[in-house]
Amino acid sequence: MNQPLVSIIIPTYNSASTLARTLESVKKQTYSNIEVSIVDSHSTDETKIIAQRYGTAVYETNWKLLGARKMGAEKARGEYVLLLDSDQILKSDAIARAVEKIEKENLDMLFLGERSYNPFRNTPSCLAPLPSLSCLE
Repeated sequence: MNQPLVSIIIPTYNSASTLARTLESVKKQTYSNIEVSIVDSHSTDETKIIAQRYGTAVYETNWKLLGARKMGAEKARGEYVLLLDSDQILKSDAIARAVEKIEKENLDMLFLGERSYNPFRNTPSCLAPLPSLSCLE
């Protein structure tokens, strides 16, 4: 069975302190049919260099977060789009489980539980989803 392509959109602005951990978590996914796009708002640190080391497409934009996500979604080729922040860390099976749930339940949208990396604490932290939303942990 062919896996549908999942496009991961990561908006960035001076995200060098967290981006490598985020991209490592993407690289470790058990789901393999993934494309990653960085939409950068003219970072002045090493953000773009880090992104290029991971082989991701890098697009420049003058927009802030929402505009960067929109631009990334417009460039996406995937059947599914994951909007990821540059400090979020995915569990290795997050995308595989998300695609399975979306297809099994014929969902239009799915929220993922969040693990963000705080470079000042050097540890991931978990944020609980809103109680009224169905969420994949």
